Parts: sequence; structure tokens; C-alpha cells
Amino acid sequence: MVARGSWTLKRGGPATRTDAPLALRWSAMRSLVCSASRVCLAGRACLACLACLACIVWLAVCALVVAGCSRRERKPNVVLVTLDTTRADRLSCYGHRRKTSPRLDGLAAESLRFTRAYAVTSWTLPSHASIFTGKFPSSHGAQYDENGALKLSQALAGARKQSMDGYRVRTLSPEERTLAGLLSANGWKTCGVAGGPWTKKLFGLDLGFDVYDDENLTSINGRPGDDVTRAGLEFVRAHRDQPFFVFLNYFDAHEPNRPSDADVQAVLAPGESIAELDPAERLRVQYEAEIFAADRALGVFLDGLRELGLYDDTWIVVVGDHGQLLGESFLGGEPLGGHGYTLSQGELLVPLVIKAPGSKWKGVADTPVQQVDVLPLLCAELDLPLPAGVQGEVPVVDGVPRAVSHPIVAELYPLEKTVGEAGADDWRLHGDWRVIVEGPLKYSWHGKGRHALVDLERDPGELVNVIDARRAEAQALEVKLTRFLDALPPPLDQGAAGEIDAKTAEELKQLGYLGDH
Repeated sequence: MVARGSWTLKRGGPATRTDAPLALRWSAMRSLVCSASRVCLAGRACLACLACLACIVWLAVCALVVAGCSRRERKPNVVLVTLDTTRADRLSCYGHRRKTSPRLDGLAAESLRFTRAYAVTSWTLPSHASIFTGKFPSSHGAQYDENGALKLSQALAGARKQSMDGYRVRTLSPEERTLAGLLSANGWKTCGVAGGPWTKKLFGLDLGFDVYDDENLTSINGRPGDDVTRAGLEFVRAHRDQPFFVFLNYFDAHEPNRPSDADVQAVLAPGESIAELDPAERLRVQYEAEIFAADRALGVFLDGLRELGLYDDTWIVVVGDHGQLLGESFLGGEPLGGHGYTLSQGELLVPLVIKAPGSKWKGVADTPVQQVDVLPLLCAELDLPLPAGVQGEVPVVDGVPRAVSHPIVAELYPLEKTVGEAGADDWRLHGDWRVIVEGPLKYSWHGKGRHALVDLERDPGELVNVIDARRAEAQALEVKLTRFLDALPPPLDQGAAGEIDAKTAEELKQLGYLGDH
């Protein structure tokens, strides 16, 4: 959205052979051996008694070995967290000067943190579908599409409603193999908790989950992070005996940003006063305060895992679904805010932090990676078969980051109808976008012919289009970009046609996704 004009392990019961502590089981076996010795050897030693004693010792050793193997063979838990609308460079663990993410900072210190993680697009539905399937948007299809099965026209009233029947999205196909479906089929209990309207069940993102909670999405602010945490921990407590997969979507950082005064005060740098900041910087602080709120809620969830003794044995992946423009003059135009209409670096560079069980992976990875690479990585580490058609790759082998061979690309196909009146004259908000990043160069293909080449090393703010001076490099990147995206397999069959409910329509309209915002 672009805001133009502003911008069961049972506790307390008797121990069994499988849940008793190892020391307790050894103590019981030792008592049995000692008892046998006192009875059988009370008078004189005999070969039969000694043989019996040897058998008891052998059985004790076997029981301990089996119990140890059983404990080691439990599958690790998996937690996938998406930080909605969160750009990497506004997190303190990525070097931001304000302390916006203290709990994620602590997790990152025990994890592998990627500094060049790219989203595949700049809005929620297709980015989540890519994380869940390991496919790029053109291939999974869950995005705006005038031939999509799901009508969004419920948001429109009066005479305009009929003229806007092309206002649609494709949902994620029910035939897709998702991370949740793979884990569920292989013994994990699975739960998803939605934080914002684009992650509701009706868009198909609940595919493969045993439980998918998209309740309590309150008005345009989505679902508060502390409620996402509450729902996630309830599921974990109920299924702590079994390996589980929990997906949590924290929506707090999405506009409109209405943080508490306490959260604003918490992120201000020493000596800063919100009243003394210029209006543009004040908006940035409010955005960062909402990141702080999501970070706090995530910290409560991590604390819950520790209290249950589950933290060490859990894979934890934290990734942004997309970023946010915060007044940048992308390609030299007027300052922009929001997301979902361009593919700027502020919208594409997202956090990615991966904690392995036992925190065995630590450090900083500078190799480029994308959201589509999350599923292949987890499949490799959990020894799960990789579904056919996955386009992502494994970016870490034995804890060592490696470069993926697929190009770093992103794509965006907004509906013209979604552009509000305030952006009517801004060419950047009209037309499709496709980009490829290779080394320091970023080539942007624009649907209305306004293509661009930017040298990110010299121009990280993407202010100057150098395509005329470097035409050959731009053409080479365009060929690579076009060949890759055009070669992707088409989406699988859509689900049944439908229309969003009035509440979801109003939420999306208020958030600026349905025009006239």
C-alpha cells in the first residue's frame, strides 16, 4: 500500500519408560541389580545366579540405549515468523541507530543473520505464498489478477461496483505443496496465526495447516502482536509432546502506525525528543515504535519456548514479508511512503534470521538469498523430500552460507484500479515492475517503458538512472531477467470462485489496497 500525500509431555504424572529422566531410569535399574545380588548371592555364588545377574545388567544397558535413542530421534520443532512491512535497515541488529529490536537482536546473536535477503515482491499475499511454496509469484499465482477466482468488488459500492468486477486476485491453488503440508504429512502438528487481512484463510495461505487462526483481526490495525503470541503459545503448550510447526505473522509495523507513547519513547535515541523532530522523521519514529511492539511480542513467544524447555530443540526462522518506503525519492521522483507499487530497495531488503537447534549456526551471511530459499533449506535440514517445481535453493550447507544459482529477482503486477487519486500523476505508481539484482547492479523493467539501471554500491538510495550510460549491461540483465521469469511454470489450477466478505473488504480498503484511499 502506498500512502501518498503522507507517507504432551505430561507434567506432574508418574514417570514412564519414555518420559522418566535418564538418571532416574539408571537408578531404578541399579536398585534391581542390587536386589538380585542380595537375594541370589546371600549364601554362595552360583553360575545360574551370575548368569541371571548378567542378563539384568544387559537389559538395563539396552533400556538406557533405547531411551537415549528415543530422546535423540524426536524431530525438532519449527517456528516461522514473518514480520509484516519490516525493512531490515530499521532493525538494531542490522545496525540501525535506534534500539528497535532488542529481542530479535538477542536471537540474531545465536543465529545466522543474512544481510542481503530479498523479498520476491512488495506486498503480503504473494510474498507469503512464496515463503510457503518456494516458488516465485509468477509460478504460484497468488497475487492480483484480473482473471483471478476471488472477487474484491465487495469493497466497492453503488454504480462503480459492476465496473470493477475485474478487481480480483488469484488465491493459492489447493493443489500446491506447502511447507505446512509437508510437515503435517511427516508427523509435525501445524498451526498458523494470521496477523493481517491478506493472510486470512480465504486467500489460500491456510493450505496444509492443521489449525489456522485468523480471528481477532481488529479493524485496520490488524491483530495486535501480543494476541498473535498468545494464540501461538496456546498451541505450543497443547502440543509440546509432539514436534510442531508454528507460523506467526506479526502485523504491527503495517500502516497506519499508531504506537503507544511508551513504545515511541523506547525507540528514541538518547537526547531525541519526538516533539523536536521534523514531520517526516516523526513518521519514521512511529513506524519504528510499531516494529518495537512486534519485537516485544516475539520476545514473549521466545520466552515461552524457553520456559517449556523447547527453545534449544527448535528451528526458528524470522523473515520480513516486504519492507516499506519511508520518504525515499525512488528513481529521483517525489518522496514516497508505503509499499506495493514499486520494487525499491526499501521494499525488497528484508530481515532474515535463522536459529538452528542448539544454536549451532552463528554469524553473518553476506550472500544474496530470497524468500523462496526458506522452504528448500528447511526440507534439507529436516530430511524431507523437496516437492517438484520448487524454484528456491538451499542457501546454507553444514552451517556455511553458499550462493544460490537462481537470479535474485522480484516482480509486481498491481491493478491500475488500486492507484488512488493522489498518485495519479506519478509514473512510478503505474505499471508492472520486474527487477534483477546482480552484484552492485539492479535493473528494473517497467511495464510502461520506464526501465532503469542503478549502481547500488554508488547510489544505494536509487536516485540516479544510469541506463543510458551503461546500455549493454542493462540489456544483458534484461535478457537474463526475462528468460528466467518467462521460463517459470504457470500456476496450478485456482480454487473455486468466490468473493471476499464485507469485513475483509473494508479492512483492505482502509489499508489502501483497494483504491480511493
